[in-house]
Amino acid sequence: MKYTSLKIDASFLQLEKTKELHSEIISFITDLGLDKTNIAKVECYVSMSTQEELSSCQSTFQEALKLSFGAQLPANTLIDQQVTDTEGKAVLKLTIIDSASASIVYKEYQKHPYTIVNINNEKFLFSGGIMFASENDVLRSIQLAYDFAEQLLDNEEMHMGHLALISNYIEDLQGQNKAASTGWDNLKTLDEVRSLYFDPTLFKHGYPLLLNNSIKYGSFCISFIAASQDGFPSAQYFSTNTKPTQSCYLPGLKKAFIGNLGNEPTESVDEQIQRYKTILSEILQNACADKELVIEELKLMVADTSLSATIAKALNAQLNAVKTTVIQVASMPTNCKFDIEAIAAVSG
Repeated sequence: MKYTSLKIDASFLQLEKTKELHSEIISFITDLGLDKTNIAKVECYVSMSTQEELSSCQSTFQEALKLSFGAQLPANTLIDQQVTDTEGKAVLKLTIIDSASASIVYKEYQKHPYTIVNINNEKFLFSGGIMFASENDVLRSIQLAYDFAEQLLDNEEMHMGHLALISNYIEDLQGQNKAASTGWDNLKTLDEVRSLYFDPTLFKHGYPLLLNNSIKYGSFCISFIAASQDGFPSAQYFSTNTKPTQSCYLPGLKKAFIGNLGNEPTESVDEQIQRYKTILSEILQNACADKELVIEELKLMVADTSLSATIAKALNAQLNAVKTTVIQVASMPTNCKFDIEAIAAVSG
C-alpha cells in the first residue's frame, strides 16, 4: 500500500465546479500512470468557513468522484482541515493498493461507498467518512455514526473487534463547551458512546488505534480500516504501557500506524517534544521488533502554525520521515500543544 497526493484549487469545491475537479483528478491519475481500480480511498483536506459550505463541498466532491470512477467508487472522506503552505488549495490524498496478489472490490452500503481488499486471505475494509452532521447534536451524531459503522461491519460478516485504525473527526476538541443534558465535553461524549460499542470480549487481540482530530464544522465524522484473516482480527497492536493503543501493524498491507500519544498534560512545547521522542523511541523498538520500519509520513497537527518548524525539525531528527505534512487544526485538547500521527512501511 502506498500514498500519493494532489493539490487542487479549493474553488473547484467551493464554487461547485464538479467537471473541473473531475478533470483534475483524471489528469493526475493519467499523468502518474495509476490504475483507477487500485485506488482504495480518497481523502480531501480543505478548510471550511460554514457548515453549509461543508455540505456543498461534500456534494461536489462526491459527484466529481462518481464522474471519475463510475461504479468503482473508492471509499472517500472530505475533512475540514487545512494543510499548511497550501493557501487557496485543497489536498487530495489517494490510498493505492500496490500488491500484485490483491483483489479489490468496490461496494456500497445504504449509499455509503467502501472498499474491500483481499491479500493472501487477509481481508481489509476501508471505510470513508461516516457523518450525520445534520443532527446538530454531537451526542446524536456520534451515536448514529458508530451505529452505522457497526452495521457496515456486520454487512461484511465482521464486527467491532476487527477494527484496526479509527480516525475520529470532532468539533470543539479542546472541550470548551459541555452538553447541558450530560455535562460532558465532546471528547468525553465520544468516549462514553464508543464504550457502548466496544464489548471487551470482542477485543482480546487488543483495542484499535484511536486517532482524534479537530474540525471546525461537521459535528462528528468517523473513518476506519478493519482487518481480519479467516474470521479473526489480523491487526497487531503495540503499546508502551497500559495506556490506550499507540501503534497498529497490518501485516497484509505492510504498514504500521502510530498515534494517540497525547495522554498526559504538558507545560511547554519542549516538554511535549521530549515526551513524544521517548514514546516514539519505545514504539519503534517494540513494534515489529524483527522488521525494518521506515516512516513514510509524519503528520503534524497544530493550532498555532508558528510552532510547526520547531516541532517538525525535532521529531524528524529522530524519525527521519520521508515526508512531513503539517495540518492546521481548529483546536487542540487542553493537555496538548500539538499532536502527531505517523505511517511506517514495514519490511523484513
